[in-house]
Amino acid sequence: GVGTNQNYEFVAWAKSDIVFMLDFDQLIVDLHGVYEVAFLGAKTPDQFIQFWSKRNEKSARSTLRERFSEPKKLKQVLKAFKLARRATYGKLRRVKRRHARKNITSYLNDQTQYDYIVNLFRTGRVFPVRGDLTATTTMRRIAEELTRFKRHLGVIYVSNCEQYFA
Repeated sequence: GVGTNQNYEFVAWAKSDIVFMLDFDQLIVDLHGVYEVAFLGAKTPDQFIQFWSKRNEKSARSTLRERFSEPKKLKQVLKAFKLARRATYGKLRRVKRRHARKNITSYLNDQTQYDYIVNLFRTGRVFPVRGDLTATTTMRRIAEELTRFKRHLGVIYVSNCEQYFA
């Protein structure tokens, strides 16, 4: 899938057992590293959402520093967090409220779906990938990984990629 939080909804709904998060923007790829830390550190969907809050910003930065010791990667992840924290927090809260109004279950309000995603991270089955959806190399690499896992592509989410194809 392309993008961030909406992919995690699809992952839990589809019961995907291997996930490739593809984006041409390295910042988004780095942001998936922040998501991983948030998922692995939060026991509940509410704690996950609060990871992104202003109140928890200092604690979240500290957790990111503990998780990423390589200086270049740490710098990239902290930058992604800085640029996306506020928007991500707002988006997660809005989606959770919308789902409550429409009686939709997702990883943001259902512990089973949330735990499913956490387990994917714990078992090393989420792969953030920087690449070009329209080129052959990235898709070939993903196909090779699927073959290695003896899997076939089951669900693909391309967000608003068509806006960038022209």
